[in-house]
Amino acid sequence: MPDDFELFVHFTLQLGVILAACRLCGIVLRWLGQPQVAADMAVGLLLGPALLGLLVPDFQKWLFPVNATVSGSQFPHPSMSILYTIGHLGLVLY
Repeated sequence: MPDDFELFVHFTLQLGVILAACRLCGIVLRWLGQPQVAADMAVGLLLGPALLGLLVPDFQKWLFPVNATVSGSQFPHPSMSILYTIGHLGLVLY
């Protein structure tokens, strides 16, 4: 399992990529007359396996790892659990 600092850095990178992509997509879609929430949904598709995973699968698997390997065993990666929790908290607050 990753240590606390590595987990913090990985989560910060994930959050930074997501927020930057939302901002850039929001600017483009606002120019097309769409609301920010449409851009946020589009970024979900762009950063997932539908586009990012298709174009650069190694980067997508590194940035959003599904599993962590510890002593040959597979476990859910902790950064994804944190991202999932923060995402749901943001949804509730929205």
